[in-house]
Amino acid sequence: MHSTAVRAFLAPSRRFEPVVRVGDFALEPRKRRLYSRDRCEPLSPMQCAVLQALMSRPGDLMERNELVREVADRTGRIISDSCLNVYVHGLRRKLESDPTHPRHLITVVGRGHFFQA
Repeated sequence: MHSTAVRAFLAPSRRFEPVVRVGDFALEPRKRRLYSRDRCEPLSPMQCAVLQALMSRPGDLMERNELVREVADRTGRIISDSCLNVYVHGLRRKLESDPTHPRHLITVVGRGHFFQA
């Protein structure tokens, strides 16, 4: 079996994933869309996996290694720390009114990230 087919087979099915709601945000994993009061943002598969992991535990700090494991479980792909930083940065641009002063996607330096409404 081709490695892509193996990853697709091992990755959890996205067909029946429920919408995740936190505050004014709703994440629709199946369509990889993030909705807020006034907009709808498309997400890459990896951005969606990162955000879904964080939104499934609002307010709880996810250690970086735990978040990387969760993304791997959801996608079948392992990401590096630097890739995680890129996905978080891209998500902030889509989530935050001012990405340089985030209110929803919070980083605890040296530890991890959490999502708050």
